[in-house]
Amino acid sequence: MKDSVSNFLKSKYDILAEIKPLDGHVDKNYLLFINNVPVYVLKLSRDLTDKPFLRAQNLIFDHLKSLDRYDFPQIITGLDGKSIYLYTDEKGNQYQARLLKYLAGEFLAKTNHSDHLLIDFGEFLAEMDKMLIDFQSPEIMARHYEWDLQYFLEYADFLSYISDPAQRKLIEYFLLQFRENISPIQHLLRKSVIHNDANDWNILSNEKN
Repeated sequence: MKDSVSNFLKSKYDILAEIKPLDGHVDKNYLLFINNVPVYVLKLSRDLTDKPFLRAQNLIFDHLKSLDRYDFPQIITGLDGKSIYLYTDEKGNQYQARLLKYLAGEFLAKTNHSDHLLIDFGEFLAEMDKMLIDFQSPEIMARHYEWDLQYFLEYADFLSYISDPAQRKLIEYFLLQFRENISPIQHLLRKSVIHNDANDWNILSNEKN
């Protein structure tokens, strides 16, 4: 697959790089080295219908640039100015491809969770989500995503899969609280885009922050 990735990078970005596969939960990711220095990350999304959502992600990256205390992914456009391309590998599998600037750092999961770091982490999430309050995206607003907490009551359909009665009762309790206390006023509550998956395998830490 590296040959097809190399050809793709040359044709779309005029980039020659050493390619190293990275772990990915759903998509495929490649770290690109130039002169032995990590410079870019190529992200290949399997969902070909997800292009509007990827565009919305790109807009979010631009929107967050003013938070210069932190580093966010930056999209690298191709020779023709596009930010998303259709990539086809040697087996004919197709992906939505984006090139991002490499961000140096260690996954938060691998760092010492000092009080200072955790406080800084909390401040980071607060500042980022505050910056996104005025960000509007029809693509994100229209997206029905199972991890979106506004659809929390739909989790009731999966209660039967919880074999432990104590665990199931705990979930039932919070479903009831949501149904009785949140649902009646949900339409009145402020809503905005947030990170929503800021676990310690999705956040990088370095000497700066």
